[in-house]
Formats: sequence, structure tokens, C-alpha cells
Amino acid sequence: MSQALRTGNVRKLKKALQEAPPPSVRPAVPPEPAVEVERLPASEPVSTDHWAALEKLLAEARETGLNGPLIAAREHLEALVAALPAALASEEPEEEPIVLPPFRLPWALAVDPPRSEAQGLDVARALGLDLASARMVARLDHPKVALRSRDRMDLLSRADAWDRELGLAAGVVSADQLLALGPASLILEMNRESDWRVLPGRGWRSEPNELGTVGQVLPPPELQLVVPGEIAIRRYRSVGGELLLKGERRVSVADLHGPGLFLRAVEGLTNFQGWPGLGGLSAVQDFRAFLELVTGSWDVLLPGPRRCAPVRPPRVGEDGRGQSTGWAEWEEHSRICRVLLC
Repeated sequence: MSQALRTGNVRKLKKALQEAPPPSVRPAVPPEPAVEVERLPASEPVSTDHWAALEKLLAEARETGLNGPLIAAREHLEALVAALPAALASEEPEEEPIVLPPFRLPWALAVDPPRSEAQGLDVARALGLDLASARMVARLDHPKVALRSRDRMDLLSRADAWDRELGLAAGVVSADQLLALGPASLILEMNRESDWRVLPGRGWRSEPNELGTVGQVLPPPELQLVVPGEIAIRRYRSVGGELLLKGERRVSVADLHGPGLFLRAVEGLTNFQGWPGLGGLSAVQDFRAFLELVTGSWDVLLPGPRRCAPVRPPRVGEDGRGQSTGWAEWEEHSRICRVLLC
């Protein structure tokens, strides 16, 4: 009981109350005085003052053997339990806005390439590109934005030509259409045959120690598409008015798409311990091993990986340091893959 009170653990405290012995039977005990109980609104944060009140009331119940203090303590406990959902919700990471690359032209023509430079001439005819640019598009192994324009009808005609020449997927999309897919849910824990744990639509750029134990249980999902890649994170420092690149690290990521699902596995944040053969390696090795197992575990489409580097300049703080990432480019890439391939 004392341990539960010190730690503020509600589950342990409830168990202690249930296991507490009944008050002693004392024939000469006078009627118990009424105990006024202060109700705690459900929206009020959990306060340490109430834990202190609980400890005092339980101590009084033990000393006197009266039911009144015990009843008052139980009512305080029920009020605290009612306040917990709001308190836990306030501890979850705030939802982060979805950011796409800052392009001025409102429409984009996205294509699924033939993955063969030999078809560069077909790509050139379909898109109206020079042969060198067409070959660069043709040899890619993942979907790509080939053209951007203010003229949607012109892009639609090129998409039709792409279908005629190559018989592959192409589509004209806007930023609003891509944003309408909503945020990805971070996969906190992934298992081969049992439930997963996900953090819906938030927190996927957090540090591991900021995520806590929040999350929702998700049965093993039905997947159609896995989009793998890397995010480049670059650090800068201003020296003598000049912005210098001081380092770059890369974070592996895989977006998992399915009917009504948009999930994201991130190196160092997603736990693969429930996957046979994984969980005992480093975060980088676990992630790479997971991607190698994807095609054998699910009947999914798996485009080639893409490394997304930042296109925006970094924001430099007062200390002269700044950072830029490729997350915006990744958000566009993953959504385009879903639009074209799902």
C-alpha cells in the first residue's frame, strides 16, 4: 500500500484497496461522523495533493478501523481514475503539420517509370522531354514527379500519352490531393503474427524517449504497398556570414499502405522484437533485415528505395546553427506512390 502511494500507481493502489482487510468489529464504537469528500472534476489534471489526501485517509482508516475514511479514500481514487484519460492525453506528442516541398506550380505529373534506360525514347515521346532527361526518368526504379505546370489539361494529355506509349501508371495531382491522405501513423511495435502498436498521426519525428508508452493496438494489417527510403538530415553552421554544412545523417524509413491504412516504420523508433530473427540487432541492421523480409511476408508492391534530401534552406538560430531535412520530400514521394500504385 505504501509503495503504491509513493509512486502514484493507480493500478497498484486499486489492488491495495481491494485487498485491504475489513475494519475491525467494535461493539462500543459510536456512530461514524460524516466525512466530507471533495469531488475532483474529470477534466482537472491529476494533482499530488490528492495523493497526499489518499495517504492520510487510508492511514486514518487503519488506525481507527472506521469505514468513513476508507470510503472517502475510495471516492478520491475513483475521481483520480476519471481524471487520468485527460492527463494521459495531455502527455502525448502534439500532432505535427504535414509539410510538402515548396513548389510554385500547382499541378504535378507523376509517373511510374519503365525501369529501363532503353525505353528513354518512349518516355521522350510521351512526355515531350529531351532524350537525356527522358533516359534519367526511364531508368528510375520508383515513381517520380516528371513535370510540374499551371496547366492541368496539358499534364493530363501527357499522362494519356504515357499510358499509350508505355502502358504504365501516370497521374496528375495537386498538393491538396496529397495532403488529403492525412498523416502517417508511426509504428511503435511490429509483430509477425500478433497485434501491432501504433501512434496515430503524430510523433513520428520525435526522439524515442519522448514517445512514452502511448499508442493504440492494431491487428496485423492488410497491406498493398511498402515504400522504402532514407531521409537526409543536414546540420549547418554560420561562420563569418557563410552557411557551412557541418554534417549529415540518414534515417531509414518505410511507409506501409493499405485500404484505409497509412503506417510508417522509422529506424530507431519502430520496435521489431516481435518479428522472428529481428530485435537483437542494431536499429540500422533491424531495419534493413525487415525490408529484406517484406516481400516474403506480404504480397505487396515494393518500389525501389529513394533517398530524400532537403530542398529548403535551413533556419539558423541565434547560436548560428541550423538544420534541414528531407521529410517534406518524403511526404510527397510516399503519397505519390500510393496514388499511382494502390
